Amino acid sequence: MSLPPAVDGNVVQMQPNSRENLEAASQGTSSERRCIITNDSIPSKGIVAHQVVPTGTEFSRLRVRWHLPRGPYNTVLEGIGGNTIYRRSRLTMCKRMTVPLLHLVRADWAITFKEGCWALIPDDDVLLEITRKLISMKTREKNANPRKVIHRDAYSYTFVALDLEGVKISRTNGPSSPSTIYDSPYDTFPKLSLPLHPYLAIHHALAAFNKYDDFLTSEEDIQLHNSLQRISTLWDQTSNPFT
Repeated sequence: MSLPPAVDGNVVQMQPNSRENLEAASQGTSSERRCIITNDSIPSKGIVAHQVVPTGTEFSRLRVRWHLPRGPYNTVLEGIGGNTIYRRSRLTMCKRMTVPLLHLVRADWAITFKEGCWALIPDDDVLLEITRKLISMKTREKNANPRKVIHRDAYSYTFVALDLEGVKISRTNGPSSPSTIYDSPYDTFPKLSLPLHPYLAIHHALAAFNKYDDFLTSEEDIQLHNSLQRISTLWDQTSNPFT
């Protein structure tokens, strides 16, 4: 596995954090739902809003590591940068709803993502900014939730395959353009601009790298793994409230 280089001018802007898109994504009613990998929109029921936020015991542990507030699950999501929207209902004029941080993927890509067969890696400048902020927090005996460590409307991600068995990726370019086929190791696959918070991407990528560590063969792979592990270590070192 080798981290693909940036492709000049090849950044795909995915659905923005507009109220309409977020509400449609959460309810599965929009014809604009597109898989971030294949850009497919049909069949619409096959494009799922895959929730990246872990649940249960794992979420409780991350809440401590990431300084997230106690409270209902959806409320806690705001500490990671969850998107709060307001939706009309029959009972109230405006209903407050926090949409979980998610990305839209075809059902088969949701399964392989969950299994750690591929990951989304934030750009180097994002990893460096997070590392510097966490080191500063540790030095000054301060702590902060992810949203305060880094917050942008969208982040640039590189698609990294770990165990896709050489599958060819067919990415739709539009109704009047032929699809583009990407072969392993997907060096020319476009970068993706997503609202997904990098903390969640890092957490998932590190677990995937640890699961498929035999795919980390190059010096670049090892350096990337070390960068992610460094951030994870800093989460632990700043997890206890400072006095």
